[in-house]
Amino acid sequence: MKPLSPCVQSVVHRLPKEATSWDIAKKLFEMHPEYTHGMMSEHIARVDESFRGEAKSTDNWLEAISAHYPRETLLHGRLVILGLYELDPNLHQVLPEEGMSIIQKETTFD
Repeated sequence: MKPLSPCVQSVVHRLPKEATSWDIAKKLFEMHPEYTHGMMSEHIARVDESFRGEAKSTDNWLEAISAHYPRETLLHGRLVILGLYELDPNLHQVLPEEGMSIIQKETTFD
């Protein structure tokens, strides 16, 4: 697996061994309300808590995301969110395209 940013490491340690893509993305948005200039923070607060997707081990999610980026890429919060969005169509139900476009523009590849 690629190296993880301190933020992503923290999220992994805070979640149960198995989590949905939404669990991971939501935790990242909660830790970084500045993502999307705060738009997604407001949005996630309104998502129905009954929304669930497929639960997998966080390591499985991160391995799948890692496969999309060059070897030396540090997996930071925005890259993880973008990767989850690509991997799990369930996220399209709760994360608006506008917000994801902003995340993509904000993203750097370290």
